[in-house]
Amino acid sequence: MKVTSERQENCQVRVTVELDAAEAENKLRQTAQRLSRRYTVPGYRKGKAPYAAVLRAFGRELLQEQALEEFGQELYDQALKEVEYKPYAPGELEKVEWDPFRLEILLPIMPEVDLGDYRAVRATPEPKPVADDAVDHYLEELRQQHTQWIPVERPADLGDHVVVDIEGRAGDQEVGPEGADQFADLPGGLFNVLGEVIVAAGDRGNHLPGLSKGLLDGHPRTHDPFLNPGS
Repeated sequence: MKVTSERQENCQVRVTVELDAAEAENKLRQTAQRLSRRYTVPGYRKGKAPYAAVLRAFGRELLQEQALEEFGQELYDQALKEVEYKPYAPGELEKVEWDPFRLEILLPIMPEVDLGDYRAVRATPEPKPVADDAVDHYLEELRQQHTQWIPVERPADLGDHVVVDIEGRAGDQEVGPEGADQFADLPGGLFNVLGEVIVAAGDRGNHLPGLSKGLLDGHPRTHDPFLNPGS
């Protein structure tokens, strides 16, 4: 078997595999023997038909296709061992000829990159000035994230964490926890809130418009002790 390679454009290599007449004929005879064991050739028992009879029964073209299917991967693997290029993906079969046998495969290879003297390139980072109020804001966010909640006995205030049990109505219809979402956008409607709420200015973070304001305005309510961030 003879293997040659030729570099192509777009990071590809054409690999050519050639077999002499004796090697190609031997592959065909091996394939014919397997076919005779698998299928019945008229006038012969399975596995006993001679090469000429198998060739007449199946035809040379079909025999060649079957031989390529059986030995193609073997030839491909042997060719890869003999070329200097290492493909990053399976090759593509371009052409097959049998008289004489010639197999052409297109291999995709990694591009060759010349980095040059990249170590000589230097860049000096320019620090971005940070305002004092930005630092204070970030530190306050960290404090809020890692703070502990402690019980307090006093009216609710902004920033408190309260546990509430609120029954709401949309018009004359009482809204329960299961139907809360479908009434969330109704004009003048309320939806049921059962659980924990952060009292925030402008109802930030709450799903119920006016909830924080209602808690701060002293509407009749029953609640657990308010929780306030501890220091």
